[in-house]
Formats: sequence, structure tokens, C-alpha cells
Amino acid sequence: MTKKPKIGLVFFAARWFEEVVLGGGEISEKFAKYLNEDTSKVKELLSASNEVTEFPVVTSMEKAWNVSNSILAGDFDAVVFCCAVWTEDEYLLAFKDVLKIRPSIVWGMTPYKKPPLRSDIMELFRNSGIVGAVEGLNVIVKMGVKPFFVFGGIFEEEPVTKINIIAKAAKVYKDLKRVKLGILPYRNFQMITTYVDEFRLYSQIGPVVEYISCLQLKKASDAIPEEKVSAYVNEINKKFKTDPRVSQENLKQSARVSLGFEKIIFDNNLDGIALSDLIPELHEVVGLRPCLYTEKLAISDVVVGNEGDLGGTTAMYLLRKLTDNPVMFTEIFNLDYDANTVGTGHAGPS
Repeated sequence: MTKKPKIGLVFFAARWFEEVVLGGGEISEKFAKYLNEDTSKVKELLSASNEVTEFPVVTSMEKAWNVSNSILAGDFDAVVFCCAVWTEDEYLLAFKDVLKIRPSIVWGMTPYKKPPLRSDIMELFRNSGIVGAVEGLNVIVKMGVKPFFVFGGIFEEEPVTKINIIAKAAKVYKDLKRVKLGILPYRNFQMITTYVDEFRLYSQIGPVVEYISCLQLKKASDAIPEEKVSAYVNEINKKFKTDPRVSQENLKQSARVSLGFEKIIFDNNLDGIALSDLIPELHEVVGLRPCLYTEKLAISDVVVGNEGDLGGTTAMYLLRKLTDNPVMFTEIFNLDYDANTVGTGHAGPS
């Protein structure tokens, strides 16, 4: 099960916030009540899809630096900044490194859909966070950082949906640093568009690449017990119709190689593999391409690309994690203009 993105949640308020709240009295209690309701609602909304860590409200540069250092030391996928009420814009300066390093979202938030006809001073301040958010835009521009901006009230679905999408994408991007992709056996010389600079792939995006030889595939296939191969062939014959031109001997060999392919993937803890299925060596060593898609592969998160396309396989991994749906390596087979459909598919275990 995919873990929730980890979000750091930072609220800003003006310096006089503590003076008013700590001053006591009916006005301070009312303001504190508003602030607690609004910040709690924001955390509640974001917590439905994310693991949220809320930091103390920033009301001074000292607190800003403390929170910034905590975020930099923590393992967060994204950070959400929100002006709970109007606030001094200088606090953003302390978060320059955070805004550069962590995917960050500035939420220009409003607490109510329709303001009251008459407002006392505290009710007016309650809705002043949007002023602080807009005021801070120029500081952000001058710092040369580029966070995401989301505007909308806590009563709307759209801003929360946008934040959730950004947070999930940020998590997937960060997780790429731990991804391990295989290529069997090497790149496809028939399509140079599939060539990938592995140094850039590793240093700029994250996935490490492991080469799997045809001999490794053969050894893994030969190690599959005969009874397991026979059981797989029987299952295929029971569930599917087989073209008469496919002999049981060829089907058995295909089953063995496909199970060996599965074994290599899981033995090497691969998150994805790019099978260069047109390489002559592959057919010389094992006699065919591993074309059957085993059930263990189908129910896993592992993606299988073809044509030795590391870039395409990386994209498949991203789509799998972003959508939580299976992803298939395909090419266009035909176009039906009358039905307005595109027929796609690909040979091999994708």
C-alpha cells in the first residue's frame, strides 16, 4: 500500500498575535478561537490524504528560523505555507532554503465563503490572511524561488485537491532517488530515440540502472522447477485459448523463460525493467522473448517496459505511482477514424 505524502504545515501570524492572545479578555479569547478553528480545519482537510506535521505558528524571525531548520532536518515530501491572518512578510526570508530544496505550496486561504454583514475588528482580522499571502508574493519573487500557489477557501474542494496532487507528485519525485531499474540485456540499437544518458538519469532524476545479461535470464529460467512450469502451462491452457500454431513445447519454453524473467526481477529488487526484446542475443540464448505476463508481476508495482527504453520505463513508473493504476508499454496498432478510437498494444510482458 502506498504511503501518504509527508507534509510540513507552516502558519504565519503578525507579531502582535501573541500580545493580543496573551493579553487576556473577551477579544483575545474570540481571536484565539477563530485562529484555532481555522488552522485546525486546514490540518484536518490536508490530513485526509497526507501525513501532516504542523509547526508552531510563526510570529517572529526567531521562530521562523527554528521552523525552517526543523523542516530542513526533517523528511518531508512537501511544505505548505499559509497565512492564518495578516503577517509580516519578512518571515519568508528564513524559508529561502526550504523553498529552494523542498517542493513548496503557498496557500492564499480564506476562512469563510460569505463574510458577515457587520464585522468587529477581530472578525476582520480573521479574514486578513489573504492580504499577507498576496503581500508575500513580491518577497518570494525577489528571493528567486518558485513555489506553487493555490488560492481558495477552506470550504472549497479545489485548493485542497490541488495541494494533494502536488504533494503526491512531490513524493513520487523524491522516491525516484530510491528506484532501481533493470535493462535486459542492453539498449535497442534499432531505435536511437530510446537512448538515455544514464549519468543524467541517475544524478538528476534518481533511478539507478542494473544490467541483466541474457545468460542471467537463462540461468534463472533453468532454475525454475519443472512442476512450477507445468502448473503455469496448465493454468494458461485452462484460462485462455491458444493459437493452434503455438505448440505445447513452445508454450512450455515460453512459460519457463517468463517465470525466469519474473525471478530475476524480484531477486534483484527491481522497481521496473526495460526488456530489449529485439536483441538477437536474447533469441539465441533462450530461444524467444519472455512474452507471458505472470500473475505475480501483474499484482505488483513493478513496471515492465520494452525495446530497452529506459526513459519510457521511467515514465511508466511515474504514471504507476501517480495514478495507482496499471501501466502498459504500448505502440499504436491502428486508428479507427469512424469510431474515433486508437488501437494500441505491444508484444512482450507489459
